[in-house]
Amino acid sequence: MRRRLTAKASKRSSRSSTAPLLSRTATRSVFNFSSSPDLHDASMVVADLDQGGISMPDRDYYIKDDEKTKTVRQAYLTYLKKSFVLAGQSEAQAADSAQTVLNVETDLAKASMDRTVRRDPAVHDHKMSLNDAAALAPNLQLVKFFKFAGVPSFTSLNVENPEFFKQANGIFMKYPVDAWKTYLNWQMINFAAPWLSDPFVQARSPDRRNSKRAGNAASIRPTTHLAKRSDSRTSIKPSASKASSAC
Repeated sequence: MRRRLTAKASKRSSRSSTAPLLSRTATRSVFNFSSSPDLHDASMVVADLDQGGISMPDRDYYIKDDEKTKTVRQAYLTYLKKSFVLAGQSEAQAADSAQTVLNVETDLAKASMDRTVRRDPAVHDHKMSLNDAAALAPNLQLVKFFKFAGVPSFTSLNVENPEFFKQANGIFMKYPVDAWKTYLNWQMINFAAPWLSDPFVQARSPDRRNSKRAGNAASIRPTTHLAKRSDSRTSIKPSASKASSAC
């Protein structure tokens, strides 16, 4: 698994070719792409882009500074390091990789809408053309992303949190390509963990060791005390093929 991703990444060492690679690494990465009912016509289904990219259940785990949250964050960092060691990195490399992933995910969490705001259905309603959506985050090369993902052609979609994509555009440029390779390596480990060797399975929290929801951000629980995902919308990923109904 790691060799496959490394081979792909080495052939796509430029930043311009790293963005489309996001569509081929796991079920989710920097953002979430799925399909959802059209908020203006329940008989229609539209392609849907939403905030994403974090592995813990809620943005607050990355942002809050109370002792309980900091304990959870440290447990997650330890879990990241252990996962990278199991994937073949040295202790020192794994520590660096774990911190890189946490840094990237923290920035994505800061760009994300909080759970209270997301309870209002109106804040999710931003239907626009594909070109307008791509213009929100030109560095992410969304048109290429959709092509690489192999989804049916469409011309319009709903972007649930446009501000997230504007900020993600800058976050993508903030980190070097090697950092994104590390982040994508983690996405692959996260996605495949339930089917890897027993040490990977045992590294997961007891309540998730038998989970088959690979790739679901809610499946990563560094401790058994994390709250349930605060916003179920971000954990739903219907078949992208339904997006063709949007056109």
